[in-house]
Amino acid sequence: MKIKIETAVKSKKGLIVFPLFQENLKKMPKNCSEKVKKFVKSQVKAKEFEAKSGQKLFNYIDDQKTLILGVGKAKEFSTKLAREMGAKIGKSVKGYKVTELTVVLHDDLECFEHEIVEGILMTQYIFDTFKTPDKKNKKKELEKINLVVSKSTKLLRKSVDHAIDIVNSIDLVKDLVNSPANYIDSEYLAKEAKRVAKENKYKIRIMGKKDLTKLKAGGILAVNKGCDRDPKLIVLEY
Repeated sequence: MKIKIETAVKSKKGLIVFPLFQENLKKMPKNCSEKVKKFVKSQVKAKEFEAKSGQKLFNYIDDQKTLILGVGKAKEFSTKLAREMGAKIGKSVKGYKVTELTVVLHDDLECFEHEIVEGILMTQYIFDTFKTPDKKNKKKELEKINLVVSKSTKLLRKSVDHAIDIVNSIDLVKDLVNSPANYIDSEYLAKEAKRVAKENKYKIRIMGKKDLTKLKAGGILAVNKGCDRDPKLIVLEY
């Protein structure tokens, strides 16, 4: 997944999203185009949009799929709601079947970029490890995200990269949990742990049956009696 941080809308591909607080309706953010402002104002005037949490407006503006997303009151917004907002955007990506997403964050939302990115990415998870690829009906998947902010900084880039790392870790755990037990055995887990340790420069210790016997780890050894493979206790330190 490629995530770019930009200070202006450059792409006309895929879906563009403008999250708005209720307070923004009185004075629209500077990074909203005049056509977007005009469209939102017309819908507010017609009492079709109040920017309440979860409210959506969809239209084609400048031949681009455009989503206006209400996120409620600014004073009530939180990291939890930011993550949920990201999830709503991520689900919209799937609904509109696009491979590129642009999210325009105004000043009041820029401090929530970490949670927003987490929410978007977590909804893109697909478990198809054991499925035969359907070449004729290949599903569109999100490939690129453009975050439009007022000012791009190293701290912002670091925050976004951290969110990507977290979601990649969550997806790894999901893969391990969703896979069948006859595939994810102790040997597989040990091999995967070694890979993670090497990539991230973690300390790793893998205790086998002899180590566990010396440790008097009776619970693990008792459970392992129902398996034809030796037990392993894996310790990762960072």
